[in-house]
Amino acid sequence: MRKSTFFSWLRVILPAMIGVVVLLVLGTWLIDESFAWQNRQIDPRYTAFKGSCYYAGDARNYMRIALDGYSNYAPSLSPPHMTLLNDRSWWPLFPRAISWVIALGGEACGGRTVNGIALVALVPIFQAITGERRWWRLMVLGVLPSGAWMYVGEADSFFLALSAALVWIILQSERHPRLAGIGALGMGIVVGLAKPNGLALIPALGVWGIEKTIRYYRAEPGSRWRVVKDGNPAWAAWLGALGVLTSTVWWIYQTSGFYPYYVLMLQRSLWWREFEGGNPSSFAYTFYLAIQTARNGFGGMLELQRMAELASMVLGLALVCAHLPPRWPGGERISIPL
Repeated sequence: MRKSTFFSWLRVILPAMIGVVVLLVLGTWLIDESFAWQNRQIDPRYTAFKGSCYYAGDARNYMRIALDGYSNYAPSLSPPHMTLLNDRSWWPLFPRAISWVIALGGEACGGRTVNGIALVALVPIFQAITGERRWWRLMVLGVLPSGAWMYVGEADSFFLALSAALVWIILQSERHPRLAGIGALGMGIVVGLAKPNGLALIPALGVWGIEKTIRYYRAEPGSRWRVVKDGNPAWAAWLGALGVLTSTVWWIYQTSGFYPYYVLMLQRSLWWREFEGGNPSSFAYTFYLAIQTARNGFGGMLELQRMAELASMVLGLALVCAHLPPRWPGGERISIPL
């Protein structure tokens, strides 16, 4: 390890990782205490289960898959099977990682352990992508609008760490286009098996590849067909997208006709049932209703989740527009591609 790299770890990455661990411990404790307080009103025996690795979200469903696999289910091809969601229809990599942790003595909270390790590992990956040299700014990873979901036994930070690694590999394509292309294909396959959200990366990687091709075409003189050469850095982005698509299609194919029925996996996001496609007012009403119920004191877990999703979209739009005029005089300009 070079001396500069070592000091970067010592001064920037290590303090940020320690800070994220502190946030992780504190956030986990708060989530556990809030669920314990709620469940104690119902039956004190419910407090035997931790909120962050059982009650919150779908943490217990991941744990069941890790313990029993996908086979603990009575297959049914009746019409309700195509519309009523089952709690076992998940992508395979995260439950497999949980089962490894449980086998090593991690007990029932293995999902929380895997997600926590991924959240801390996201710090050096994010620093490598951005080059950020202020440790306190890297700690924003622990307080994102959806940050609470990273403290429980779900696959959020697990997916973010893997997809961030894919982005880092693609960034190396400017210097090592061939190696980055091979690495992006392999990491894309892993990302596709981590969570179905990986499908959302495909159009972004496609546009990124087009942008790289345009710059490569302008910078490299020669024939018009030079863009198809393996020295074009765009291949890394496109091969990453191909990897995501390949593993996702493989998982759908090898489960079609068996459990879990592939239609269920494709509808796991539930969005298609919550608003009319192509109707902006229907889409906005989903979040309006969540805010109204929360303000009136009737909000449950679903409303809180919708508010977190709305905050995430607002943050994303703010980042996209951050480099547009007017800007704060003398401020740092960081362009976030649309």
